[in-house]
Amino acid sequence: MYRMIPMLVLLSACDWEVDTDAAPQGQTMSEWSAQWWQWVMENPVSDAAIFDETGASCANYQDTDGPVFFLAGTFGGSAERTCTIPLGQAVLIPVINLTIDNGGVPEDAWTPDADLEAAAAAFQATVSGLTLTVDGEDVDAADITAVDPYAFAYTVPDTDNIYQLFGNDWAGTADPSYSTGHYVMMEPPAPGEHELAWSASAGSGDGAYSVSIAYHLTVE
Repeated sequence: MYRMIPMLVLLSACDWEVDTDAAPQGQTMSEWSAQWWQWVMENPVSDAAIFDETGASCANYQDTDGPVFFLAGTFGGSAERTCTIPLGQAVLIPVINLTIDNGGVPEDAWTPDADLEAAAAAFQATVSGLTLTVDGEDVDAADITAVDPYAFAYTVPDTDNIYQLFGNDWAGTADPSYSTGHYVMMEPPAPGEHELAWSASAGSGDGAYSVSIAYHLTVE
């Protein structure tokens, strides 16, 4: 038994460039994927950007001194957000992603690490319908980085955490968790208004889901 945590995001970008460096903004995309999930999992959920449908929480728990601003998707479904982001920060887009681990699972029911990693890889094989546009222009599929399963750890808060939100009264550390998915790192955008829109699907059968997200960004 294990717990899968999927996340889909589709984004639109046109006015600025994709950072295609092997280590954009000083880290590999695998490392950025882990940091993105830590941002989601290690902070309170009551004001988390990922559960905010309007964008009012988009700046919460961001690293204001770091080089990258994280955008959020949903755990399935749609959202339209209006958000102001700081000038000079790059933008990480989780076009579609997932992390999988034994968090919240009784120890005697833990899934072996190798099987967790295999399940993350299997998720990648189900991804379809990736669309990414920025300011009305399509982003080339070659510029969307596929991240193979990558082991990292996260610790959820004692209260107001994502597990408790979904009915599991657990708090602690998940180690390892295997992040996978497709990401895009955008160079820091020019000041002004930007329109983003994205959609994607993954999973199969009862586990199938999709997302549709729109962002109205102001960079200042």
